[in-house]
Amino acid sequence: MLGETYSGFAVRRFARGGDGVLCGPGWRDCAELLSYSWADAFLTAMSEFDLDAQLSTLAKYSAVPVARIDYRNVIDEGEIGNVNSGIVMLMAFWSGTAVAAFRTYTGLIARTPLAEQLQLVVGNIDESPALYKSGPFVGNISGSCECVFIQRGQLFDAVFRYDELSFQVALERLICKDDS
Repeated sequence: MLGETYSGFAVRRFARGGDGVLCGPGWRDCAELLSYSWADAFLTAMSEFDLDAQLSTLAKYSAVPVARIDYRNVIDEGEIGNVNSGIVMLMAFWSGTAVAAFRTYTGLIARTPLAEQLQLVVGNIDESPALYKSGPFVGNISGSCECVFIQRGQLFDAVFRYDELSFQVALERLICKDDS
């Protein structure tokens, strides 16, 4: 059952009660967002410019040790180019979809052999407006934890929508290519 809408997102209320969750436009089933509550989304959005809240959100939902994450509040194409071999995730802290994708993607990274060798950079997309007009990101940023895969300093692959299978394939290709 859909409740009220908030900035183009539907709030889904579940029959068993409890918190609703943010569902991005076009989502038919928001089951993967169950643990990201309406209260979490509201508090994160209210503290969007609070660095401690952002780091706390990453720590809460990351399946990899937070010490592995190189967090950049402001990130640009030059900084992405400094990544030798790894993954750059663009985080929208206000987005339930982005938080769910971040949790899923870090879970895949944690379970994938050899992934610990990759750099993991997370950038705050809301503080990085230059990326909206930059190369592969033009027209592809929607607040769904967009990811680019970098190999030897060059863009290797990208996942611009919350898509677990595409992320897994790109991750495995990056690891295989990096070993050769």
